[in-house]
Amino acid sequence: VDPALVVHFFGSKADLFREVMQLPAVSAAVVQLAELPRAEVGRRLAELAIGTLESPATQPIVLGRIRSASSHPEAAALVRETVTRDLLQLVAAITEDRAAERAALAGAHVVGIALARYVVQVEPLASLPPEALIDLIAPTFQRYLVEPL
Repeated sequence: VDPALVVHFFGSKADLFREVMQLPAVSAAVVQLAELPRAEVGRRLAELAIGTLESPATQPIVLGRIRSASSHPEAAALVRETVTRDLLQLVAAITEDRAAERAALAGAHVVGIALARYVVQVEPLASLPPEALIDLIAPTFQRYLVEPL
């Protein structure tokens, strides 16, 4: 592609990257979790995270962000934005107690699971059925989001 076309249609390579790496409708789903009973929030976040990572529509985007984050500032910014915007919004709707720390912990857990399961393919994590993985990580999300830190 001629670089002039990128600039013409997207403004810059960074803007093109942001456009390609947008997640469809996951942000709204995360924020809606705050409307659930508190006892269900951790499980539902685990279901949403693993569902997003398992979906053919969103997996390449999430993994592309994570793979690129260590070497590209734009990708790192997208990962940070997801944590600070979506997860922080969720946590702040649930509690005011250390909301930024809670959002960062939950976000780090999602990134770690994605990296270990889908990129590095650490066993037995990589071959666990999605429902079994959800069962294992839901209590941790529950603790991060609702319980005392």
